[in-house]
Amino acid sequence: MNIAGAYRRHAIYAFYFLAGVCGLTYEVVWSRILGRFLGDVDIAHATVLGTFMGGLALGARVFGEWSDRLRRPLLVYGALEAGIGVYALLSPHLFPTDALVGSLGSGAPVERVVYAAAVLLPPTVLMGGSFPLLTRFLTSRTVDLRRNVGELYAVNTAGSVLGGLFAGFWLLGAMEAPEALTLMGACNLALGAFVLFTARGAPARVQSDGPAVPSGFSDAICYGPDARRTALWLAGFSGVATMALEVAWTRELAQVLGNTTHGLTLMLAALLSGSALGSVALASRWAGRFALPDLVGGALLVTSVCLAVTRPLFAAVPLWIGPGGSDVAIPVYAACFTSLLVPASVAGLIFPAAIRLCAAEQSVGGRVGQIYAVNTLGTLVGAVFAGLIAVPRLGAPVVFTTVTAAYALAGLTLAWRGRRIPRPAVGPLMPVAFPEVERASEDEAG
Repeated sequence: MNIAGAYRRHAIYAFYFLAGVCGLTYEVVWSRILGRFLGDVDIAHATVLGTFMGGLALGARVFGEWSDRLRRPLLVYGALEAGIGVYALLSPHLFPTDALVGSLGSGAPVERVVYAAAVLLPPTVLMGGSFPLLTRFLTSRTVDLRRNVGELYAVNTAGSVLGGLFAGFWLLGAMEAPEALTLMGACNLALGAFVLFTARGAPARVQSDGPAVPSGFSDAICYGPDARRTALWLAGFSGVATMALEVAWTRELAQVLGNTTHGLTLMLAALLSGSALGSVALASRWAGRFALPDLVGGALLVTSVCLAVTRPLFAAVPLWIGPGGSDVAIPVYAACFTSLLVPASVAGLIFPAAIRLCAAEQSVGGRVGQIYAVNTLGTLVGAVFAGLIAVPRLGAPVVFTTVTAAYALAGLTLAWRGRRIPRPAVGPLMPVAFPEVERASEDEAG
């Protein structure tokens, strides 16, 4: 890759890292504001989570399809980031708690929830469009897609980890929630301006002149319809299982640490850190030596084993806390973090691998958006089912056991189903695999 292309790639990674910081900070801060607005912390968390998941899915689907027809996807991404910043600056004024609650009435919780979800939906839709747009901008060859997806997802997730820790442990203790939103909105607006400035001289896509990928690598395989169907159910399963674990872990961490905010923040940090590590592993040349169905099937089985092994460690953490609990805070936090991080890291490569299995040369953005939407909707289903039904009625230990068994079953299912995914012979690699926008438009018109 030439110097200009490498510079733009690193700049995009830096932008997307900062976007991750802002995104999870918004989630934490909006949860605090809605807790006061709705008068119930649990309902506020569920409302923010549900709106985020729905908005991200919608944004990924809409902007993913659109990105394949865009001449300048980076320019559109910059506009999205600037739009999120403007909306964050305005959002504190959309929740005038005393006046608005009074107008809606104290006996109208449904109306307040609907209003809150409607207020938070627009910025989450914009957030959802960023991933397929940047993937489309960075990808000029199908063989580069696995690395691009893995690295993009990793840097954004790492930013989300920092944002969650920053908001949960410092920002909301240093200033009020409306002030925090103003600060982060200004940062997001500045980020959008930097992206727009960078996009002025950027090409339509970053062209890769790197070496051809050997035929023994999974990047060199053009997967077919069976792989696409497998990728869709993998994305959905990953979303449901991850969110079920998140709800169960949050419930038990709150009991272990005695602090709901710290428990939620620690769980998010471990889960997102694991997702980033898994994405980095998938982007490595080592992972490229394995057929993706076999790699993902192994990851599902190993995740099940890790959950079974680390579960006793997590359950034993309360025994470490004695009368001087504050003196052992660091080892307790470290043990909780580690018991969550290990299985999350292995499971973290499943979602980006599903994107590569689903990819097609002419519709990278659309397929990325499709997988992202299915995964996000899966997380919404998992959050609702685990948060409102499974954990309250059955308890977190039962949910852990069920999800552990589900990962094992999914791994065995993929081992059987993966045999139906063909490994076609690989022809010469083309330096640019995608048609021009005009040609795609003509084909669609015809």
